[in-house]
Parts: sequence; C-alpha cells; structure tokens
Amino acid sequence: MAKKTKAEKEISFEDMLRQTEEVVEKLESGELSLEESMELYESGVNNLKKCNKQINDAQKKVKQLIESSGKLVVEDFEEEAGA
Repeated sequence: MAKKTKAEKEISFEDMLRQTEEVVEKLESGELSLEESMELYESGVNNLKKCNKQINDAQKKVKQLIESSGKLVVEDFEEEAGA
C-alpha cells in the first residue's frame, strides 16, 4: 500500500469535497482554456476517487452494536434502502 503524503493525510473529506465543488464551479463558468479545464477536471476526478475511498473505508468500519441475549453482538452496517 502506498504511503500517504503529509498533505494527503491532512485534507479532510469535507475539504476534498469543497475543492471538488470549486472545480465544478470553475468548469461551469466556461472561462477556462481547454488545457486548464482538462487539468481541473482531472483534479476533480482524483478528489472524487479519494472521497469515494474514504466513504467506502468508513462503511467497512461502521459496525452496529446490538444487545442480544445479554451480550453485545457486532453486525455489519446495512445501507438504508434508497441511499
């Protein structure tokens, strides 16, 4: 597994999502050159991949503790229908 750089470790999910939203706004403005648009698009796609990975990792870690027969049982997180 590749080591994360210090910058990657410090960027939160929310910050990556915010950066991606800013990229979308810039792309939608239509004021960028093709080359600038492609660079921003690539940056946005990379941010979304990182966000998706964080979401997937979080879902794997989420466990529900349920009291059953006097003892705690760990169950996998179940997504809500339509989520």
